[in-house]
Amino acid sequence: MSTSTFSRLALSLSLALVAACNGDDATTDATATATATATEGTTSTSGTTADTETSTSDGTSGTSGSTGDTTTASSSSSTGDTTGDTTGDTTGGAGYTFEVTPGFAAPESCLWDPVSKYWYVSNMAPQSMDLTMPDGQGWISRVSPDGTIVDAQWVAGFDTPAGLALANGVLFVNDIKKVHEIDVATGEVLLTHEFPMVAAFLNDPTIDAANGIGYASDTFGNMIHQFKVGELGGEEVFLASPELAGPNGLRYEDGTLYVASLVDFDPMNLGPFLAVDVATKGISKFSETLGKYDGLERWDGRFLLSDNATAKLVAFDQDGQSEVLFDLLTDHGFAPAADHGVDEAAGVICVPNLMDSVGWVRVN
Repeated sequence: MSTSTFSRLALSLSLALVAACNGDDATTDATATATATATEGTTSTSGTTADTETSTSDGTSGTSGSTGDTTTASSSSSTGDTTGDTTGDTTGGAGYTFEVTPGFAAPESCLWDPVSKYWYVSNMAPQSMDLTMPDGQGWISRVSPDGTIVDAQWVAGFDTPAGLALANGVLFVNDIKKVHEIDVATGEVLLTHEFPMVAAFLNDPTIDAANGIGYASDTFGNMIHQFKVGELGGEEVFLASPELAGPNGLRYEDGTLYVASLVDFDPMNLGPFLAVDVATKGISKFSETLGKYDGLERWDGRFLLSDNATAKLVAFDQDGQSEVLFDLLTDHGFAPAADHGVDEAAGVICVPNLMDSVGWVRVN
């Protein structure tokens, strides 16, 4: 199967999965998003506050093993001018609110910058069912801490901007077969790493800042690529293996690459949470808990993975034990959950839904 055919199939299955999770109306909404243009995909602009929906939570949820085996206790209280169901407490016992900001075009990744004090959201805005087709219509939005879209198209002209990473004032954006470096202070694209011959679909970047090396997951190619930060000429395949199982979320820590695997867009094919030793390139399972994994961050001393299909945010201890902290589909009707970002200091998690919105988990 060619990459373009796989890409079209993947997006089709993703939209079908959204429909299965949310009802038939989701198919229409998701398809409309997939064909949105750069101007049509945004409803909020600089200085304009986006509409939000809010619900308040105060029960409990958690599980180990497969992320699909979850029980949730719900209450029925809500506060203010809000809509949506309520859910349980977080693991630590603190309640949380959940808000949704619309106005995006197939948002794939959220990232918080504690220096500029903005969230950055990638908008794929695909012009066809082929995510690997360059079209120049994708962009990055800049969002305030309260969820207001400040600059709808802060930097535009990308093809299918997906995962984001940040290091030393530079924003890294994976874009099909490219990784862009953007100066956060000015919005200038400083340089672009290209992988024209080998990459299929670059999804999530991560940076080893101490050694000046960047890594990029290649979900459709079952590879991890590497490049030199701030320098061209070091673009190469770091690791290619079917054991990577559709690598999606990627995080570098202390000589290890942690990999959240999606496998593909078939909801029946669950992927592993892996650890790759950078020195030996050895691949091992970090946990026995499987899922349709997308984003990978740190939260309260644990790894936090998003399960794309079920819209669950799953925490993993260092010994691989897992627990569902938030079930956004069951409790709020929000799905899927793509590459989330976190602001631990403020207790906020930003979750893009690949259609037209991002959700905000705000822990009290």
